[in-house]
Amino acid sequence: MNEFVRTKAITLPTFSFKKRTEAYVKCMSEIYLGQELDEVKSDGTIEKKAPAHLMKIIDLETTTPCEMIVPTLLLSTFTEKLDNDYVGRCFEIIVSAQPREGKRYKEVQVFEIKEPEIGRASCRERV
Repeated sequence: MNEFVRTKAITLPTFSFKKRTEAYVKCMSEIYLGQELDEVKSDGTIEKKAPAHLMKIIDLETTTPCEMIVPTLLLSTFTEKLDNDYVGRCFEIIVSAQPREGKRYKEVQVFEIKEPEIGRASCRERV
């Protein structure tokens, strides 16, 4: 039997929409800017990448605390349509598989959902 109890996640797995189009999440923090990164191009040159918008979440399907990369349209939905009132709330997020025709961005749909009973204790975990 393990006598050690985790109290807080210090490092979190990254959660992004690169390989998924649907997610069920509980927002655990406000959106914040990550670090500016260097991207090495195929010709060997280095280009500065703008910092990503990030948010701590709970993946409701696995109850895993994660750090989510927030797509631009999701950022505007949370900040403008929800007036920054999203922390502690649960959402279904659907991101289109391909960018909109003639655009660089993918479409995003957001639905508030009821917090599921299963894993509710895990969703209160401090991230």
